[in-house]
Amino acid sequence: MTCSIHIQPLPEETVYSLISRYHLLSGNANESASYSALYSSNRARINAYLPSQLQRTGHYFGLRPEALLWNHTLYPLFASFITPERAQELKRAMFLNFGSHVGEKAGLPQSKLKFTTGHKHCPVCLSEDLKQIGVGYFRNSHQLPGVNACPTHESQLFCTAISDFSLDRSLILPHSDVSPLPADNASVKLSRFGASVVQQLQIRQRFPDYRRAYRIQLNKKGLLTKNGNVRIRKVTPALKTHWATLEKTYAHQFECPHQLLTFEFVGPLLRAKTHYPTHPIKHLLFAEWLFDGDANFFWDADEEEQLILPGFGVPTVGNSHTHRDDFFSNRETRRRSICDYMDGHPFAIRKDIKAARNADFFWLYHNDRDWLEKQLPSPMPPRRPEKNWHALDDKVCEMVHEQTLQLSKPMSVSELDTLLGGHRWLTKFLGNLPKTHNLIEDQVAKGTLKKVGQSK
Repeated sequence: MTCSIHIQPLPEETVYSLISRYHLLSGNANESASYSALYSSNRARINAYLPSQLQRTGHYFGLRPEALLWNHTLYPLFASFITPERAQELKRAMFLNFGSHVGEKAGLPQSKLKFTTGHKHCPVCLSEDLKQIGVGYFRNSHQLPGVNACPTHESQLFCTAISDFSLDRSLILPHSDVSPLPADNASVKLSRFGASVVQQLQIRQRFPDYRRAYRIQLNKKGLLTKNGNVRIRKVTPALKTHWATLEKTYAHQFECPHQLLTFEFVGPLLRAKTHYPTHPIKHLLFAEWLFDGDANFFWDADEEEQLILPGFGVPTVGNSHTHRDDFFSNRETRRRSICDYMDGHPFAIRKDIKAARNADFFWLYHNDRDWLEKQLPSPMPPRRPEKNWHALDDKVCEMVHEQTLQLSKPMSVSELDTLLGGHRWLTKFLGNLPKTHNLIEDQVAKGTLKKVGQSK
């Protein structure tokens, strides 16, 4: 079934706002009737920035779900900072599910960041919309979690909270009974940068290689060591100074501002060994400072593919010729070391090569992995070591003999096996231990041991 009302999303309009406008225009008696028409269910919650059931929504309004996903949700922003596999899972969840898995795929529970949830709007934007088009609506760029300012008018955003104790499943548009308040400078910087990143994502329709972009810019600012390590002791204080005025803002809209404003997340965000997907607000706080507010730097890294960064497989910007020579010379030396060892040990397995040429092996593993994988022998499947039953038989036989000498009353064979450590030597594996088997039979005949079911 498709919608009988011709309705198109307005620029930057959220999916929730589109459905709220449809509800008001449809003349349906209540929200349940609108939900039933859309989703064949009379109850639904529509997330402000990661809504679900986009396939049904697009079909009902005659819109491409892909266009809704990229232009009217924050999927592009969240998908930029998770793995490609998780981004595909998030996309499927937003297309098909009723929201039960969307937050999980976006990594919201793992982030442990609890912002005020709801639909945000700018009073100035609302006033202009009412004058120009006759209706106000919720904008996508205003819904960024952790952002509290309008990037256009530098005014504070007002939030219509959603929970079981306020707006829950209602379909409404922003109210016009609030006066604009100026936002602080830090909130405006963050808002403009976030909106610019989302806009660039929508224009380019592809995700940036943000880790490479970070390292290029850190290197230009002298914040990488010669070995490619990040100078965290310089980065963290600079971030704290840059975002100092955010603390008061976050104290009102965010339950645990210290989780962000201590900037302890920067180290794990940048280090290769501890890097993990994380909430976009952390990337926006770090990248706005690093890129001096220019979102294009996320993609400018594509034009510097020839650069070899310290600790990143390739020479620094400042003295590229020297560092390039150093890198390739180092790589050639380590390649030769691996090849020489393999020539002298033709039957060596990966474990042997790793042990004998440990430093060279791991340097190549981190900086030249494709070449290394081609040279190494195929990995061998794990093999369980063969058990020496003959030696074990002598050992167990002696243990049984010692234990039976100490018995004051008959004991079952299974109880004795438990006493010896519960290895099932005397039950399941007794057939592999002939000496022990004969000793057990002798002890049973003498009455020192008894089998299961045997009378006392």
